[in-house]
Amino acid sequence: MLVDSGYDAFSTNRVAAAAGISPGSFYQYFPDKAAVVDVIVDRYWDEVADQVAAALAARPGDPGRSPDVQAWVIVLAVENLTLRWVLDEPGADRAQLLDEIVRLVTGYVSPARLGGPGPA
Repeated sequence: MLVDSGYDAFSTNRVAAAAGISPGSFYQYFPDKAAVVDVIVDRYWDEVADQVAAALAARPGDPGRSPDVQAWVIVLAVENLTLRWVLDEPGADRAQLLDEIVRLVTGYVSPARLGGPGPA
């Protein structure tokens, strides 16, 4: 619903109706629509972190580095970069942002490409 209609059209009444509950029941769990969006975003980034950790675990790497910790760092960096891109409007378009994120992540997970073993 949020993706299809956008944030402005996303309402607590519509969410409650789609879930088959009364608005009063909805408000027992969420004070407003922003709280619902927070949960959606948190769950999305958790899923992304799990997928990134699985991809990192499946590739050869430094045995001293935890794929879960690497995934956490990557997801946190990407989440913050995308948020700052939306808020700051730095003059870079989406394609430029994605190129820079790919360079950042590639350098992080493949430190040998940068000429060294990377941090321990």
